[in-house]
Amino acid sequence: MSSSSNGCTVSRRRFLARAGLGALALAAGRRAPADDARPNLVFLLTDDQRWNMMGCAGNPIIHTPTMDALARDGVRFANAFVTTSICAASRASLFCGLYERTHRFTFGTPPIRKDHTDISYPQVLRGAGYRTGFVGKFGVQVQAGAREGMFDSFTPLGRNPYFKKQPDGSLRHLTDITADKAIAFLQGCKPGQPFCLSVSFNAPHAEDGDKRQYIWPKAADSLYRDAVIPVPKTADPAFFDKQPAFIKASLNRIRWRWRFDTPQKYQAMVKGHYRMISGVDAAIARLRAELERLGVADNTVIVLMGDNGYFLGERGFAGKWTGHEESLRVPLLVYDPRAPKALRGACPKPMALNVDIAPTLLDLAGVPVPKPMQGRSLVPLLKGETPADWRSDFFHEHLFAHGSIPKYEGVRNERYTYIRYFEQKPAYEELYDRPADPHQERNLASAPRGAAALATLRTRCDELRDAYGGPFVPHPRRSRPRRAARRRPSAFVDGVRGKAAAFDGRSCLRICAIPALPKAAAFSWAFWAYVEKDSKNSGVLIGNRHSGAQDTLQFMKVTPETVQLYNGRSHSVRLTHGLPRERWAHVAVVKEGPTLACFVDGRKVQAAAAAFDMPELPLYLGGDPQAGEMAVCRLDEVRLYRRALAPHEVAALAKKGDVADGLLAYWPLDDEAHPERPAGAPNTGKATP
Repeated sequence: MSSSSNGCTVSRRRFLARAGLGALALAAGRRAPADDARPNLVFLLTDDQRWNMMGCAGNPIIHTPTMDALARDGVRFANAFVTTSICAASRASLFCGLYERTHRFTFGTPPIRKDHTDISYPQVLRGAGYRTGFVGKFGVQVQAGAREGMFDSFTPLGRNPYFKKQPDGSLRHLTDITADKAIAFLQGCKPGQPFCLSVSFNAPHAEDGDKRQYIWPKAADSLYRDAVIPVPKTADPAFFDKQPAFIKASLNRIRWRWRFDTPQKYQAMVKGHYRMISGVDAAIARLRAELERLGVADNTVIVLMGDNGYFLGERGFAGKWTGHEESLRVPLLVYDPRAPKALRGACPKPMALNVDIAPTLLDLAGVPVPKPMQGRSLVPLLKGETPADWRSDFFHEHLFAHGSIPKYEGVRNERYTYIRYFEQKPAYEELYDRPADPHQERNLASAPRGAAALATLRTRCDELRDAYGGPFVPHPRRSRPRRAARRRPSAFVDGVRGKAAAFDGRSCLRICAIPALPKAAAFSWAFWAYVEKDSKNSGVLIGNRHSGAQDTLQFMKVTPETVQLYNGRSHSVRLTHGLPRERWAHVAVVKEGPTLACFVDGRKVQAAAAAFDMPELPLYLGGDPQAGEMAVCRLDEVRLYRRALAPHEVAALAKKGDVADGLLAYWPLDDEAHPERPAGAPNTGKATP
């Protein structure tokens, strides 16, 4: 056959013939790179891009000319997968070549251990003389000092928001900023020293706290306006209703309501997702142009992969986290300009995994692959070879401790997908015969015709699980040796007017309880803050927190970097403000119905939708003693209003004026007289309630 369901257009016979022609061309005298001419390496990682979100993968709508060119002139792996479909665990696997069951890192766990980062591809390449750089979303935590061993240059970039204000007052999209920083790294490389640059785009990940969800560069505005996105077969509500209750209540369904719960929203949201991918494609084009300009393109290997797959309405879901094709399967392109032309455009079918990236990059550089790595180099496949012992199945899992994401483990082979939700009582299993059921609609786990395959894959799942670490054992709860927070300021110092309360990173003050807030309610916080130089970005200046049943967490907090409003049952908002250090700044947080806005020094810096309810919560100054997020700061003139302040009123407070209308409580923070619950608010003046 000359084509397949994977979108490949190169047959096996033709592929092998090309390989033979390539060998003949080399034998005829085509110059190969000298042994000491080690290639430069650029590893590109996208966030939440599944395998068929490229034109070269058979998508007739999406515009990805740069990715398509990499596939046309390089190799596109038809069957590339992640072993855990979540960014934190997958990125650890990409760095270290290890399964989650082995490295044991995901959200909420201890950092990646040093013995694992010691074998990471950046650290090994750096030890071999490469200049290593990182730009973008790091997405993992490592032990103290490990990052410095991995990278010569480290430029982390986070969304929230995607459009970032520049020094000249303009806004620039994070995807474009990522390309800017990557180009700056390339320009800083010295001739003669090979480099390995890892570029981790935040896109096309949705901005969860923004009602728009998908936020793309302005250059992509005109794309897909007239397109009609096909609705997935399994998006039928009847299919969703047949799934078990624990799956129907999962975070995948919660986020579906944010994005795809009406036909109009579905079209708009998927087009937004596509535009974000097209934005990444344009950024990659800029990187390729810079490699050409610098004269290093002919010796630079480019690898592109997605960190996990993504549901776009399939199964009634929006997210990832499962063992289905949409969640596990990702794009993987390798462009090696040194390869013979006969091999270009190849589309090998053997399974390639995220754990293979680290050994592949090392192999391309001619550096020995550390023995603990569990992935395999893809270089033989890039040469048109398929080793006889190449994998015919792989283990996949999801171990994040989240009340709305069920844990599972499973196996995918060349025919079947097996999934076991092992924490359900009894364990819930899924089995799909993919050639006969490509959309994975018919679960054969309880069907007689699936019995033999089910027994085989259960055994195989246990074998692979045990080889990588054994049955799941939760991380022991970390006892953070934390000095108990003192429930009073550490001192009273000169403030904006009179005295101010000072907090030293171990002290805080509980001042009241904030009444429950329906989504249509209005309120305002206003205060002066002096953030000390050594205060952590996560330290809470003013905020609250509550942990309820079923892992439900609610909080609102203002830190030196952000305002965050979170209700674990439904939604979250994150506003970035970046308070100045070592000077007084006036901060106001204003909620007017479903909109939350942040002001600094009387100027609105960001706003977002906050259309959800919040319970009554205690209010603290100087830190969150429950989370240990303590600040080193001074606070003065804390005001709470039962209404939304107008911009001109916020500006008046920032000029040291007074606004009395709607004032619920006011703390001048001049001395020790701070009641737990405010008795009332003064009409005017600076007085303790």
